[in-house]
Amino acid sequence: MAKKEATSPEISSADARSDSALKKTTGYNPSKQGMHLISFLRRKIIGQLLLLCIACLLGIVNESSAQVKGKYKRIITEDTCINKGGKLSPDSNYQACLFSNGAVFIDCVFKKDISFQMCSFERKAVIIGNRFTDNAFFAFSVFPKVADLSYNSVPKMISFVRATFSESVYFKYLTLTESSTLLFDDAKLADTIDFSCNMKIYNDIDLTTANFKDLSFDKKDRRFHYIYLYRSDLARFHIDYIHFRLLFINPQDSMDKMSDEQKGAMYETLLKNFKDRGQNESYEALDKEYKDYQYSLGNWWFKKLGKINKWWWEYGYNKRAVFIHSFWFVVWFTIINFFLLNYLNLKVYNISKIPAIPEILTVSKRKPSGLISKEKNMFALQVMRRLWYSFSYTATIFFSLSLKPDKIEFKKILGSIYLLLIYCIGIICLAYMANFVLQK
Repeated sequence: MAKKEATSPEISSADARSDSALKKTTGYNPSKQGMHLISFLRRKIIGQLLLLCIACLLGIVNESSAQVKGKYKRIITEDTCINKGGKLSPDSNYQACLFSNGAVFIDCVFKKDISFQMCSFERKAVIIGNRFTDNAFFAFSVFPKVADLSYNSVPKMISFVRATFSESVYFKYLTLTESSTLLFDDAKLADTIDFSCNMKIYNDIDLTTANFKDLSFDKKDRRFHYIYLYRSDLARFHIDYIHFRLLFINPQDSMDKMSDEQKGAMYETLLKNFKDRGQNESYEALDKEYKDYQYSLGNWWFKKLGKINKWWWEYGYNKRAVFIHSFWFVVWFTIINFFLLNYLNLKVYNISKIPAIPEILTVSKRKPSGLISKEKNMFALQVMRRLWYSFSYTATIFFSLSLKPDKIEFKKILGSIYLLLIYCIGIICLAYMANFVLQK
C-alpha cells in the first residue's frame, strides 16, 4: 500500500506531461472538446424543442381553420366580393358566408327573400343602393368594421336580430313603405349610428330592444351609442337617453356640423318624443343636457348662472338638494358667527334674548391638576354655550321672513352687508323649500 501511495503522484505527473505533449504536437485539448460536445447537445435539444413548438402551432392553426370552415358554409377570399347593378336570382343565398376581405353590393335587385344570416364581413360591408323586393335577413351576422347600408329600398322587413356591429353603421336615405320594419332585437349596436335623412318613416324603429350588456356605465369609463338623426323623423325612433347620446356632427364629414337652431329643434323634438312615450328618466337626462347646451351659448355671466342652477338643484330635478344646501349654509354661518357673535348682536343687529357672551378663557398648564380639570370643564361649557347662541342667532336671521330695519346699524357697513347676505340666502332657501312642499 505504501508503494502505491508513493507512486501515484508520479503517475499523475506523467499523465499531465503526456497531455501537455499531446497539446503541443496535435493541438488536441480534452477539456475544450468536452465543452464543444455539451454545446452541440444543447443546440440539438433547443432545435428539437423549436420544431415541436412549430408543429403544435401548425396544429392549432389547422384546428382553428377547420373550425372556421365548419362554422361557415362558404369562405369568399377574393379581394372584394363585388356585385354591381345585377339582378340576383331567387336562389341567391349568402347564408353563413365569410367575406374575408369585405363585401360590396351596389344597385342590386334581390328577388324574393335574401339571407345574409350568420355572415361575417371581415373588413367592410358596403350594401348601398339596392332594392330588396322581399324580406332581408342579417340575423347573427358580424360587422367588425364599418357597415354602410344606405340608399337601400326596404319594402318589407330587414332583420338584424342578434347581429353584431362594432365601429360605425350607416342607414342614410332609406326608402321605406308602410310595411317596412327594421328589427334590432338583441343586436349589439355600433358605437356610431347614422340614421340621417330619413323623413318618411311609417313604423317605429325600436333600438331599445338591442343588447346593451357590453356597455360600461362607470362614471370614469362610461360608453354610449352616438346616434346621428339629422333631417329624420325623430318621432318614429324609439331610443332612450340611458344608452344613447345625440350626435350633431356628420360621422363621415367632421366639418359638417349642425347649427345652433338645428340642435335646439332636435333637442325639443326628442324631448317631446320621450314625454309622449312616458320615458321620464330619458327625458330628465336629455333635458339636463339641453339646459347645459343653452347656458353654454350665453356670455360668461349666463354660463356662471347655469353652473349655479345646476349645482343648486340640477335644474329642478333634485329638489331635495335645496334642504342639504340650506343645512350647510346654516352650519357655515354658525361657525363664522361663533367668532363674531358679540359684534353682530351688540353693534349690528341686536336680538334681545341672546345675551353678551364673555370671551372664552384659556386653560393654563402651570396650575395644579385639580384646577386644570375645572378650567377644562369651564372651557367646554363656554364653547358649547357660545356655539348654541351662535346657532340661535344664525337660524333666527336665516329663517326670518322679515328684519326690522330700525334695528340694523347701517353705519357698520361690512357688518350690515354680512347680515343682509345671511338674510337673503335664507329667504331664497325658504322659497325653494316652500315650492318643494307645495308641489308634494
